[in-house]
Order: sequence, then structure tokens, then C-alpha cells
Amino acid sequence: MWQAASKMPEPRAYQHQRQSWPASTPEPERRWARARRNRTAPPCRILRMFFKLVHSCFVTLLAAATAVAQPTAGEIQAGLPPSLQFAPDSASFFYALTNNRLKWDAVADNAAIERLMAMPVVQRAVAEARTQIAADIEQDLQENEVPSWLLSAYEFWVGKEGQSYLPTLANLASRELFIFADQDFAEQLAAYNAEVVTQLSKLRLDPSPDGEGVATENDAPAPVWSERFIRDLNVPRIVAGAKLSGAQDQARVREMLSMFATKFRNELLDLSEAENRYISDSLQLQDLGENDQRWVLHLRGDEYPWDAAIQRHQAASDPDEAAEIQRQYTVFRDLVAGKSLVVSVGFTDGYLFASIGHDPDDVAPTKADQPLYRRGVFKPLLENRSKTFSAIAYQNSLLKQQTSWVTRLSVYIRLLPGLAKLAFVGTELEPTSYQPLMDDVEQDAEMLLADLNRLYNPAGDQLAFSFFFNGGIAGYNYHRHTNPMSVSAQPLVSLQHVGEHPALFNAVADWEDDGTLDKWLNRIEQRAEQVMDLYVESSGASASGPAQAMTTGLAELFRATKDDLLPSLGNESAFVLDFQHRSHQWHPAMPAAEQALPMPAVALVYDLANAEQHRRAWQRFYETINPLLAPFGPLMGLPPGQGLPPASETSIPDGVFLRLPGVAVLGIDPSFAPGLAITDQWAIYTLFPSQGVDLAEPHAPQLPPPLGDVGRPLIAASHVDVLQFADALQAWLDYAVPLIKQSDRYQNQPPEDAEASKAPNIDETIDLLGNVIEVMRQIPSYTQATYVQDNSVVTQSVIQVPSLRLSPAK
Repeated sequence: MWQAASKMPEPRAYQHQRQSWPASTPEPERRWARARRNRTAPPCRILRMFFKLVHSCFVTLLAAATAVAQPTAGEIQAGLPPSLQFAPDSASFFYALTNNRLKWDAVADNAAIERLMAMPVVQRAVAEARTQIAADIEQDLQENEVPSWLLSAYEFWVGKEGQSYLPTLANLASRELFIFADQDFAEQLAAYNAEVVTQLSKLRLDPSPDGEGVATENDAPAPVWSERFIRDLNVPRIVAGAKLSGAQDQARVREMLSMFATKFRNELLDLSEAENRYISDSLQLQDLGENDQRWVLHLRGDEYPWDAAIQRHQAASDPDEAAEIQRQYTVFRDLVAGKSLVVSVGFTDGYLFASIGHDPDDVAPTKADQPLYRRGVFKPLLENRSKTFSAIAYQNSLLKQQTSWVTRLSVYIRLLPGLAKLAFVGTELEPTSYQPLMDDVEQDAEMLLADLNRLYNPAGDQLAFSFFFNGGIAGYNYHRHTNPMSVSAQPLVSLQHVGEHPALFNAVADWEDDGTLDKWLNRIEQRAEQVMDLYVESSGASASGPAQAMTTGLAELFRATKDDLLPSLGNESAFVLDFQHRSHQWHPAMPAAEQALPMPAVALVYDLANAEQHRRAWQRFYETINPLLAPFGPLMGLPPGQGLPPASETSIPDGVFLRLPGVAVLGIDPSFAPGLAITDQWAIYTLFPSQGVDLAEPHAPQLPPPLGDVGRPLIAASHVDVLQFADALQAWLDYAVPLIKQSDRYQNQPPEDAEASKAPNIDETIDLLGNVIEVMRQIPSYTQATYVQDNSVVTQSVIQVPSLRLSPAK
């Protein structure tokens, strides 16, 4: 286990460096790296094979789960999961899944899903997927030199003995699963992210010698930061577990663990004799009582037989390779001196647990003296303690920030200055010409990161939980801010402008503008001007030539957006989709339908601060773009050089509808006429004038909880009416099926006694689509509302699942 750590994959930045060896790199080191790559399977491929194995077992596990007895009312766990008491106040995260069998039954026992899964085409697809996964694993095992433990694990789980334990694992997963980690986990992740940033700051990007791609250079060919990172590393304590159903369940699991321990000693250890003996002796069974047993593997960096490991790796090496092996192991031995790795599996308090850490006295989960749930962020969870929970998730502030999309994106943002420089390296420009731009881009990158972290990655803990009710699942997600929030929620007026029967909408209110948008618009304009000036300088383009005309046009579009369009918008906006528009024949090329067919009508709704300014922005767009469209006028029946005529205006209540010209030549149903409905308060971009008129008028839509009260203060709201999507798809399927059956392809299908094809035939595809539509109806809607409460941003959601029952329907 320790010897595997010496082959840790290098950070991505250094993987790029090894693609281009500096001239000073000794040839022996190059030979050693090539030999090491050729002798063993790449770590990424081993991981891929491992996950394929896990996926194969998971597919079989789902099948095994159907054989587990369904839970009775007494087996449904109400109240907080007992595992919550194991997580200490210092935990960086805690996750728990409860009543998992109840979720599975809501799916597996649904008649529509049963019909779908019983279809021959679906059964063939599942069987082919399992066969393909097994074939891929077999191929990888044959083509690559893989670790013996992976080969042994595969042979075990695909064999009869391994298959016999899958119902046991399915039973374990059917009740409660949990995992948590201590604060070290978040701190180690933060240290890793900080080190990546440090190394990126040292990375120098230069064009590759052949002019294709990027070559990277550093003073040393081998990474050094990973050594420092490992030296400061302590394996964080991570504990996972599953709730046992009773003594019989525990006895079966104990039998399985004993078998695994025997296999580990007798089959998986294929190292040197000294290493095998040390690891085997380090695996101890601690029997503290009938319900408190554990297997503990404690490896110490100071005691591991490193000399034996070195000799094992040097056995088939030439002198240069042997010397490099000696050097690497010497470095790694120094790095892990005084450190420990402790892995444990066992039973405690009615749970099967597995843990990893560095303290042999702190392996099993125990009731924490200061439990995590006493933190203030857990107050909403405790207030709902009597619910039948589905899941609970917690992240502390440090971990939430280190795993956010902002932190992941920051790695690429820090590369922007170097990538920007590449655009000018190799041109006729002197470095002094573009260096001011490079300095500004570097400053922009730092400012962008600061703004993203301030706006989208604030400090504060996060708690999410969901629970069942008869007919659905309700959820809450709390982002508790450490610093005082400047966000205040108001009733969303845009909810009155999504129509009476929307199939889907998402409405949001912008947070108070602190000048960030204006700042970035100005900086973008400045950079664009700098780039165009450099382009003209490098190409020698005329100040009145095509390049200048393009520059002038783009600058005008940007200024129209910056000066008129964006300032004209208010604080609210919404995306709306409905199926209220129908036609028997949407296009002359389509056969007419007996029943009118629904067309998805999409609209963007904006609250306006200044309607006149909004119209002025689009007039500026038209005047700038239209000359570019003049050559295409004849395609739309217009005289050459004329371009598009202005949008036609039609009066609507309290405003006008501006119709996009030229759409009639497409031959689509006349009700389809994209344009802009604008009043003093609202701008609606729509495909259908009637939809624009409707959305401009206030309505009182009947929405399910948590949006039953449109006057509730919110900062965002969304809703999906799945039934409307299912009805629309069904209408189009009913229209298409007779046409398909009249087609030559359908009439000329192979006879039934012909050799079966793996691909579904037309009839199977039609049946499959019909069953998929029926499955969609099993989750009628999803609704969510976001609001502010106690310095937290809270998202409340409700999923309707009629087949989900906690008690028999009355």
C-alpha cells in the first residue's frame, strides 16, 4: 500500500512538462521514465478498469435489490438518522442516505416502469450493456499489466461466490448509509488547491518548436512540490457506514468480512516476502464484544520494509533504472517518516463501518461529545426531526469554498495571461507593444477571481436535507453566510407574467448592483480597443479598410448594449415555455393532423426600468447590423442592397408588438411570428405574438407548493409541469405513428423469421417512446422557491411522486 503511493500520478501541470524535456535532462532519467510507463498500466487505465468493475457490480446489485423483501411500515425509519450522532463538531462534511428501500420501491413497484423494464428492447439493452462492460474489462485485463488485487477482485465478483454476496450488499444499502470526514480533509484540499495555484504561477507557456500546440518549461524536469505536499500530509479521518437490520444480517456480513480478510492475506499480497509478512502482521482483528468487532490495518512509515520494496522493483532494471528507483524510494521513505495509515472495517452500534485515517485509536465511529448537529446551521433540520428523511448533506465553509465551481474555474483563469501572450508571440510586434495589454489582462484575472469569490463563493456552511411525504419528496438547501448579507427578497412580480398554465418557467430577481457589471463592461471595452489597435499595428491594415469597418461595427454594438440595453432592464427576468399554441398543419410540407398539434412556445420576460431606452438599443442594433445583411435581401424577396425592412409594429394593450421581418417566407403557420412585445413595464421576447400579449398581462397562476402564494418574498422560483411535456409528446407521437406505418421503410421491414437485429425495430421504438411518456407521468411536477432567511439563502423544493406512499392510501 505504501509502495503504491510512490507512483502517485503527477499534477496535470507537470504532465505537460514531461511532454517536452529540457535539453539539460540526463538521458538515463528519460530512459527511466519511458521504461516505467511501458512496464505498467497507466494509473488512469487502472482506475477506469476499477470503475468498470464497480459499475458491473452495481448493475448486478440493482437486480439483487429486487429480491430483498419489501420494507414494512415498521422498517421505515422516521426521525433523524442515528449516524448523525457520530459526526463531531469539527467534521468538514457529513452525508447520509436513509430509507433507500422506500426510494427503490417507488420506482421498481411502479406499473409504468415495470412495463418499460419488461420490454424486450430494454431487456436486450441492459443485457448488452452488462456484456459490453464485462468484455471491456476482460480486454483491459488481457492487454495491460494490472495489479493482482484488481484481477482477483474481478474474478471474485463475477464468480459464483461473489454473486452470492450481492443480496447481502443490497440489503445493507436498503436502509441507511453515511459518510463523514474530519476538518483535516478540508484543510488538505485547501493546501492542495493553494499549491496548484503556486505552481501555475511558475509555469511558463511558450509556443512549441513545431508551431503546433504549447510547450512548457521549468528549471527542473521532475516535480518537487508534490514532495512538500506529501511531507505536510496527514491522512484525514474518513468514516463510512451502513445500518444493519439485526443479528442475522450482522452474522452474514461478518462471514463476508472474514472471507475478505483471508483472501487479502492469501491472494492479494504478492509483494516481497518481507512486505507480505509486515502487511499481514499489521492486519489485526480486534474483538471488543459480539457487536463491536473490527479489522484494523495499521501501516507505519518508519517500520515498512523499504529495502525489500526497493529490491523487488530493481529486479528487472538496468543500473540506471535501479539507481533512479533507489533515489525515489529514499525520497519517499523520508517523506512518510513518522506517519501512519490506518484502515479499519468492523461493527459498532448496529452499523457496519469502514474508516481510513492516521490514528489507530480513532477508527470506529462513536457518539461525539460535541456533535455536529448542535451547530446553528442545523436548526432547520432539528425543527423537522420527526420527518421521514431521504437524505442529509452538510459541508463546512472551507470545504464548500474549496469544492465550488469558482475554485475549479480559478485554475483556468490564472492561465489567461499566459494564453493571451501566446497570441502575440511570433508576430512582428515587439514585446514592448503588447506588454501593457498583458499587464492589464493579468490584473483583470486577479480582479475577476476576487469578484467571483465575493459574489458566488461566500464563506458559510451549507446544509441540505430532504424528506418523504405521501405523494412526493420535499427538500431544503441552506447556504448560511458568515458575513452579513446585502440581499433582500421581495415578491416576484414576474410570477404574474409567466402565464396561467406554464409548462416550465424560471424567474429570478437580480441582487442589488454594486457597480460590478459596469466595471467589467468598461474593462472589456478597453481590452477590445487595445487588441484591435495591436491588430492594426501588426497587420498594417488601413484605418479605413474592412478591419476598421468591422471594429467600428462591433464597437457600436457593444456600446448599444452597455449604454442602452442593459441599463433599460429592471431587477426581474423569467424564462417561460408553454404548449398553448396549436395548429393542424404547422408547415405546408407536413400532412395535416386530425388533432391540433402543440408547439413549444419559448419566451424571455424582462422587467423594464426604461422602455424607451430598451427600444433605442434595438434601433441601434438594427442600424448597425442591417448593412451587413443587405447582400442577402434577394433571398427574402427584397431588392438587391436593401437589407431587412424595419420591424413592423402592431398595437397591443399598453404597448406594441415589434414583429421580426422576413419570417413569412419560411411558410410556417402565420401564428408563428417571432418578435418583441413591449410595454412600459415589460419586454417579452417570444415566438408567438399572442403569447407576448398574454405574458404582458398580469395573471394569478395556480402553482403547487412552495409557490402557492405568489406574494411571498422570493429571489428565485421555478416550476416544471412534466404532465404538459408528456401530453405534448404523446400528441406528436399519435400524429407520427400513422405516417411512419405508411412509409416505405415500415412496409419493407424484414420478416419476423429473419435474423434478429440488435437495434430496435420501428414497432419496438414506438412502444418504447409510449412507455417513456408514461414513465414521465409518474413525476407530475417539480417546483422550487429560493428566499432569504436568518442570513441564509434557502432553496425549498417539492417533487410530486404519487406512487411514493409512507402509509396505505385511504
